[in-house]
Amino acid sequence: MKVERPLNFEVFQRIEGRADVPVRITGLRGNSVALTVANAAGKKIMRSRLMVEGGAAETILEDLPQGGWYSLVLRGRELARFGVGDAFVVAGQSNAAGHGDGFIADRSGMVSVRTVSGRWKLAQDGEEMPAGMSVGSPWITMGELLAVAEGVPIGIINVAVGGTSTEQWRPDAPDNSLYRGLKEALSERRVRAVLWHQGESDCIGEVSTQRTFENMQTMITQSRAEAGYHVPWYAALATYVNGVTAEKMEPTRAAQKLVHLHALAMPGPDTDTFVPLSMRHDGTHFGEVGLKVHGILWFMALRFPR
Repeated sequence: MKVERPLNFEVFQRIEGRADVPVRITGLRGNSVALTVANAAGKKIMRSRLMVEGGAAETILEDLPQGGWYSLVLRGRELARFGVGDAFVVAGQSNAAGHGDGFIADRSGMVSVRTVSGRWKLAQDGEEMPAGMSVGSPWITMGELLAVAEGVPIGIINVAVGGTSTEQWRPDAPDNSLYRGLKEALSERRVRAVLWHQGESDCIGEVSTQRTFENMQTMITQSRAEAGYHVPWYAALATYVNGVTAEKMEPTRAAQKLVHLHALAMPGPDTDTFVPLSMRHDGTHFGEVGLKVHGILWFMALRFPR
């Protein structure tokens, strides 16, 4: 027997506090099975009888209230735990991907991350973490703060890649694998927002303000069109590279501010200002304190948007 959906510790995006959760189970015998959903306290909140066809059964758990972890139980056996809360897609370059100085685990037990193999797992160790999250990321700290503050599970899907520029994230880039990864993440499910932290490569490459803005405008606009709904975006002010002058950083910062001005994305944190050199373990990537500050800044941007 295999549960194809929901995956263990998968997070489904709440809309007005509720979500429809797809269920598909294969490898079944018989004509029908009784499926039960229990809440975190073990109380049964939903029961459904599924017809089995060709060894498989599927249904939609409709209007499930926010919360978790829920247990999916069949024939007395817990098949998966899942949550209804907030899911985020993270994109950008290395400080979005991770690459910090030390993995910071979730202490709430309510933060889940999609792994490199496409599974989901609790963010309690670095095993199978995507991108550079295994060596240090702000997103788990952000997720823990949100989970505690809002009382719902938090899911993180990280498609960021270190050293990438906005040129490479364009949908029409010669190798558009970055955009395809973003598109696929958004096509799989609704999310609360895309969190974008990038700018160092545009700064080093001296990409003009207008070109950086156009790149982001194209990426954001097309991602929304292809997702089929108005995906919220948050974009950080992020250009800092040790040894690069403020004058060379300004064109990229100006482009990021234009993205906010034109309402393409809500403002994320200004990590140029609030994560100084002293919080960067190698001059560019964040150390342990910088990672925690970065996570807190994203929490503030999401909880108290400007």
